[in-house]
Amino acid sequence: TGGASNDFFDYPTLGVDKNSLYIGGNMFANGQSFSGSNMWVVNKANLIAATPSLTVTSFPHGVTGTEIYTPQGVHNDDPSATFGYFAGASRLYNSKLIIKRISYSGSTPTLSADLPLATPTTSAPKTVPTLGGTAIDGNDRRLCAAMIKKNKIDNTANLWVAQGTILNSSGIGGSGDRDGALWLEIENLTTAPSIRQSATLYDGVNATSSAIYYTYPTIALSGQGHNVMGFTSAGPTKYAQASAAGRYRTDPA
Repeated sequence: TGGASNDFFDYPTLGVDKNSLYIGGNMFANGQSFSGSNMWVVNKANLIAATPSLTVTSFPHGVTGTEIYTPQGVHNDDPSATFGYFAGASRLYNSKLIIKRISYSGSTPTLSADLPLATPTTSAPKTVPTLGGTAIDGNDRRLCAAMIKKNKIDNTANLWVAQGTILNSSGIGGSGDRDGALWLEIENLTTAPSIRQSATLYDGVNATSSAIYYTYPTIALSGQGHNVMGFTSAGPTKYAQASAAGRYRTDPA
């Protein structure tokens, strides 16, 4: 359903809401050269029916001409949601995300044009040195997860994402000597998406020789509006390990 039989389908993603499953991935022609990112929408009702069937709508890169890179299907627990979403980095520009909105005519999904969103300055993360002596691939600007969570206190349903970036000891992205994690809360999803709040998690204390790197970040929200980030932390004086950080709903924006 879209693509070619000789394409390699890399880094599949998955998002689920009340209507559909949202699957994205990067396509490599003949298993070698990157040719673009594809998206698929799977009808959820048909999938979980007593007699399941797989009803799939494809949105191949050759048809959409999308700028999105590694389209991440968006999880959404809002029972009143009427749209689905993909979110991902721009494959052409730093400091830019692309959102794709899925709408429905009956049960047939249609894909919006690219919805661009300028972000604080980002660039591809560095390779991560570790105390163990083995460097870790710092990944790139792709999103590792995306979530819309209904905040049951104020009834907002915004998109939360996190993205790795190279930055300096002042938390300024684009260049530097360490990696950090930018997170964003994105609102106005049904019209023109915009950033409600954002911040960057980074080591602003240690010198280059002992800097802690934060990579592969994800972020999730609870029903009470609190959030938690999960990521890998490592550095020249630290073994690679799982780490987390949290914020309360009542913390300042």
